Amino acid sequence: MEVLLNKIHEDIDYLNSQGKQVKEIRMNPNIFESMIELTDVKVSKGVATVFGIIIKADESIEKYVFVLDEVT
Repeated sequence: MEVLLNKIHEDIDYLNSQGKQVKEIRMNPNIFESMIELTDVKVSKGVATVFGIIIKADESIEKYVFVLDEVT
């Protein structure tokens, strides 16, 4: 899971460098359950965040996807 967490962080950094803002990360429920056990993932009041971004379980996702803020 640490490798996946590092990959997610790299992807977020890349998207930020391209001027895109990640609003949310949706991931497979099995990955989500493993992810919330990591120390970098914070869970407060039923909301999980990693790197300050909300993460949610979604059964329709194979691995994970980023939800980006709409461009204005």
